Amino acid sequence: MEKQNKNPFYHDEDFADIIVVNGEDVTLSYEGESSVRHVYVKFRGDSPLNWQDYANEYNEEDNWLSLDKEKSKRMTAELVQAIEDSSVSSFLFSFEKWGEGHFLSGDFAGGWAALYYEDSDENIHYSPHNASYDTVEILAPVYIGGQSPVPKRFALDDMSLVARIAAHFLETGQLCPGTQWVKEID
Repeated sequence: MEKQNKNPFYHDEDFADIIVVNGEDVTLSYEGESSVRHVYVKFRGDSPLNWQDYANEYNEEDNWLSLDKEKSKRMTAELVQAIEDSSVSSFLFSFEKWGEGHFLSGDFAGGWAALYYEDSDENIHYSPHNASYDTVEILAPVYIGGQSPVPKRFALDDMSLVARIAAHFLETGQLCPGTQWVKEID
């Protein structure tokens, strides 16, 4: 077990009421739909082949929804490989046409991923639960949105698992079965 900081950023007593849920027990939707409509990915280095002509911009309406099934399948496979190869620095998969809300985001640094699902209508948020850590007082080297530090308890260092979560979300709009998530309600 890693040594805890004497003056941690987060304190365990502030997270005493953590709710852990299984991915398969959560149903996500936006206006009754759970299809990913907008995708933005920031790669380290060159984009994979099928991503090079993709409208990978925040301001492209329904850029993922407008793809045919075969193209989105190829792009998902390339994204899975890029995540496993640590060639992705961030992503955002949204149910909204402009990518503004109801999204799963991912930020990567130092071999860790911080995933975060936001349901802005219900003020519910989900982060992965890393059962290898029983404290929030040890931080991962990754930040959500480049701003908020993430405890290792709410981050993942298994890039194959992160890739599987990303692919499942792109295909179904749901959290991946066999994964655990911390549910936060504002």
